[in-house]
Amino acid sequence: MKTQTYKVTTKNEVLTIEEYATFIYIKERDCQYPTEWLSEAIDNGKLVPIFR
Repeated sequence: MKTQTYKVTTKNEVLTIEEYATFIYIKERDCQYPTEWLSEAIDNGKLVPIFR
């Protein structure tokens, strides 16, 4: 598991996302999505990683 924080580009919102082998978990929304969702969101510019 890897945890990363992302900024949503369309809103002033920060999401903490845990990456697992086959899915991701978004802590703030208490939901899961397939791993592909994260890479598509980053590629489309909807999410930007925040490095601390």
